[in-house]
Amino acid sequence: SSDVCSSDLLPQLRSRKLDVVVARWPRGRQFDDLEEHTPFDQAMCTVCAPDHPLTRKRNPGWKDLAQWPWIFPPQGSAVRDDLAEMFRVCRITPIDSGIACASIFANSILLRELRALAICPLSIARQFRSRKLLAILPIELPSVFEPNSVITLRGRAQSAATREFIECLGEATRAGMQKDLTE
Repeated sequence: SSDVCSSDLLPQLRSRKLDVVVARWPRGRQFDDLEEHTPFDQAMCTVCAPDHPLTRKRNPGWKDLAQWPWIFPPQGSAVRDDLAEMFRVCRITPIDSGIACASIFANSILLRELRALAICPLSIARQFRSRKLLAILPIELPSVFEPNSVITLRGRAQSAATREFIECLGEATRAGMQKDLTE
């Protein structure tokens, strides 16, 4: 099996196998045939195994993070492009674990086995942290991550269910962002 990213899903949207795609809009790319709805930011964080040595470091910095292998998102995904931009902005060259994976479930195991680092949406990381499956490192990430969006085919009539889905997702993400701000 492989992880699915926006570069895999957009052709399925274009061939009408999908009605909508929820993904990060690919950095710097414009599409005449696609329409972006309800962009929403999703805070990201750096994660590792709960027993990783960096969890015992009081204030880990970027140079500390550069000393450990990283699990990257899949090649061609917008979040991988964003992560590369983050490393550029922070002026570090990370150690590549050789693994590309978008599955937080698989990553939680790989983080333990490889003593690696990864990035993850903060809301998901908090759930995994509460189950002691990973730790969130206290390091502020630069603002390089593109927002997630609902993407549809431009000019394609949307069903009532699709319109309702887009509206409900917008409401849920606004509520989730408010929760992130208060925690």
